[in-house]
This record gives sequence, C-alpha cells and structure tokens, in this order.
Amino acid sequence: MAERQVSLRHTFINSIGTLLSRITGVLKFTVVNHLFGAKADPFQASFKMINNLRKVIGEGALNNAFIPSYQAVRKEDQEKAFLFASNLINIFILATAALTAIGILLAPLYVPLLVPGYIDDLIRRGEPKLYETINMTMIMMPFVILICLFSMAMGVLNSHKRFFSPAFSPILFNIAFMVVPVVFFREWGTYALAASTLIGAGLMFVMEVIELVRMGFRYRLHIDFKDPALRQFFRLFWPTALNMVIIMAVTYASTIFLSYLPDGSYVVINNSFMIVQAPVGVIGIALGTVLLPLLSGIDRKTEPGKFDKALNEGFKLLLYIIVPLSFFFILFPDIAVNLAFRDPPMLFKGNTGEYTAQLLALNSHTLSWYSAGLLPMALNIVFAKISYSMSDAKTPLITNIVLLITSIGLYFLSRVPSIGVTGIVIADIGASWMTVLFYTFRLRPILKSGGVRQGIGGGLLKSILASVAASAAVYPLYHFVYQAQLAVIPAIGLALGLTALFGGVYFLAGKLMRWELKK
Repeated sequence: MAERQVSLRHTFINSIGTLLSRITGVLKFTVVNHLFGAKADPFQASFKMINNLRKVIGEGALNNAFIPSYQAVRKEDQEKAFLFASNLINIFILATAALTAIGILLAPLYVPLLVPGYIDDLIRRGEPKLYETINMTMIMMPFVILICLFSMAMGVLNSHKRFFSPAFSPILFNIAFMVVPVVFFREWGTYALAASTLIGAGLMFVMEVIELVRMGFRYRLHIDFKDPALRQFFRLFWPTALNMVIIMAVTYASTIFLSYLPDGSYVVINNSFMIVQAPVGVIGIALGTVLLPLLSGIDRKTEPGKFDKALNEGFKLLLYIIVPLSFFFILFPDIAVNLAFRDPPMLFKGNTGEYTAQLLALNSHTLSWYSAGLLPMALNIVFAKISYSMSDAKTPLITNIVLLITSIGLYFLSRVPSIGVTGIVIADIGASWMTVLFYTFRLRPILKSGGVRQGIGGGLLKSILASVAASAAVYPLYHFVYQAQLAVIPAIGLALGLTALFGGVYFLAGKLMRWELKK
C-alpha cells in the first residue's frame, strides 16, 4: 500500500487538540452566558475587534508567510533557521508593542466608529455600552503582543512537525476564561472577561515555550533588517497581511451592523459561530495546519503525483467529517445549542441565568442558518493553505476582496426589520460560497487533476447520501420525543443518544458505499 502523504497522526493530534479546545470553548461561553447574558455584548464587540489583529499579526498572515520561509532556511542550515526565527520574533515584539500603545491611546477615537449603534443607545437611553467597549478594548490591547509570540512559536513547532502544544494550548485559554469570571465577576463584572483574555493568552505562550526548550530551539537577541530570508518573508507577508486586513474589514462591517440590532445579538451570533467553527477547526484548520508544511516541502513540478495525492487525501478527510455535521446542525440545531448552553447550567444551577429562553431559541435559529456555510468555510481554509504552500498570496487576496464586497452588500439585509440578525448570517453564508466558487476557478489547474476531481466529487456524493440516511433515522425521535418538554437529565441522555445514532448510521451507510477513512 502506498504511503499516505497527509499524516493521520498529525492531523488527528491537531483535530483532538482543536476538538478539546472547542469543547472547552463552548463551556467557557456557557459560563459567560450564565453569568452575563446580553450584558456581555460590549465585551464581544471589543474582543472581536482586537481578535481581528490576530489574523494579521497572529497565526493568520504571520504563520502563512513564516512556515514556507522558515522551511526554506532550514533546508540550508538549522542554526540559520533558529537565527531567522529569533530575528522575526524580535522585530514583531517591537512592532506589536508600538501597535498596542497606539491602540490604547486612540481607543476613545476609533471604537465609537466601529460600534455606532452604541452611540445611539447612549444618547437615547443612557446605556453605558459604548464606555464599556472602549475600556475593554484598552485593557485587552496587550493581547496583540502575546498572540504574536504564540503564533511565532507555533510556526517553529509546526515546521518541526510538533503539533501538540499549538493544538492543546488554547485549552488553557478557555480554562482561564471559565475560572477568572467565576471568581471575580461580583467585583469586576464583565471586566473579568477582559482579564481572562490576557491571562489565557499568556498561558498559551508559556506552554509553547516549554516545548520549544525541549526541542532545542535557541533564541537570540538579534535584529538584522538586511537578512535575505527576512526580505523573502516580507514579500510573502505583506500581501498575506493585506489579505487578512480585508478579512478584518468584513468583521468590522458585521460589528457595525450588529451594533444597531437588539441586545444579545452579539452573544447569539458569537455562540452560533463558535459551534459552527468547532468542526471547521477540528478538521478544516487542523488539516490546513498539516497541509501547509507538507505541501510547502513538495516540488509540484517534479513530484506532481505526490502533491495530488496529498490534496486528494485531505479533501476526502474534510468531506467525510464536515458534510454530516452540516446536515446535523441544519436539521437539529437545538440539540447542539441545548447541550452547550441550556442543559449544563440547568443541571447544576436549576436555571440558565442571564441566558433567557428567547436567546436560546434565537441561538438555535441562527445556528441552523450558519451551518449551511460550514462546508465552504472549511474548504476556504484548505484552499488558502494550498495557495500559500506555493508562495501564492495573490489568490487569497483577490478571493477575500470578493468576500468583502459580497459580505458588506448582504449585511444590509440585517436592516430589514423582519430579517434582523439572520441577515448577518445570510451574508456570511453567501460570501463563503462565493469565495469557494472563486477559489475553484483560480485553482482549476491544480483541481482539474483527474484523481483530485474524482475524489472530491465522489466523496461529496457519498457523504450527502450517508448524511440523508442518518438524518432520516434520527428525525422521528427528534421531532416526536426530543422536542417535547423533557426534564434536563432525560433531555441530555436523548440528545447524546440521537447524536450517537446519527453518527452510527452515517458510518454504516458510508461503509456500505465503501466511503470510510483508511489508515
């Protein structure tokens, strides 16, 4: 049997770490929802703004440019690679420190521009959400420095095929998010969430430093702006960073539109997006993380078969997991929402706290809509990694310009009273599918390979058929039993049983069609 190109071991290390991270992330927001409910909107708005910078100088643009550049230097000499990494770390520490200082000083000027609806709330009803958003933004700005260091360390570790710490360290971030608010919410209120952000990011970086030391990485206090490898890095970084700035613009646009919607809109959108992003992270991001260094190390001109085989294996793995989850979340959204945000507090506290029944219902509604975008979101991550592995930052850049234009145009749907927050979701879904079409067009020389095209088409059809069979098996029990008013323990048991039934039927149906993961 031919050796696999895409290591299932490396992919599943990333997947398991990401899965545990997403599970603890859900628990994190279960705690946040219970303690604060719609009162967490200012935090969600400010964190969304700061977390956007993570995409530019964090694991987004930074990693996509760093890994190919680091791998190229490493082929020549390992010590030079360590020196190159140290050089970049020192440069980005200076840059992010300056950015943090500017972000803190100018927060009272730029934050109101990004949440204009909060200005109306302050003038008309005297609500202090604008002031809270400004203050939290100022408190959380050092997150930019910490996440940059985390991303640099992750790039080095991933280049050496060490995926454990980068995959599992976000769990520490989520634990901090659960512990700090519970301990300090009475004294600090929602500001405990801002403190959790900094503590959690610090813990993530420390965990990676420990593995870097074990690996033998040698950091040096060294800055050399004339390093040829540095120039090569920035040739790839700047278009990639511009690409991420465009994604930031999409997020800022959604933040502006959300600020005009009723209280709780940020929280509901964030919760729904987080559930959808769980499988996207478990498979899409984990697979992309493994594919980037793998494809970067393959010469497509001299080893086209090896390159195509890696792509085929990657897409099959993605389709096998993502398609059934899309069906499950679209048809049975309240199972996921209730397990995440209703049942745990009901079990331990007897109530859902500040997270009302109306918010839960809206959460299920938005999750069902968002799940229609689960597949394109995952595909877009993999398509981007394919482009970056070939040192092509132009294709993701143009694709995200398409994303920006489509998203902003569709966000205006949220201003229609009968559509409201659903308009934000429709915009995100429509833009995701549009970018898939554009990526498919731009990458057609690669995707038109017979093996790749056949693998994707056949895998998609089999996944859909197996998902339909699984949905048909679950629906009667879901509709006639689960949606009745059950006590919390029977509801949890039935929800887990229905989830297991769906997975079991999908697996068996796939096996009948010879659609399964192979070692």
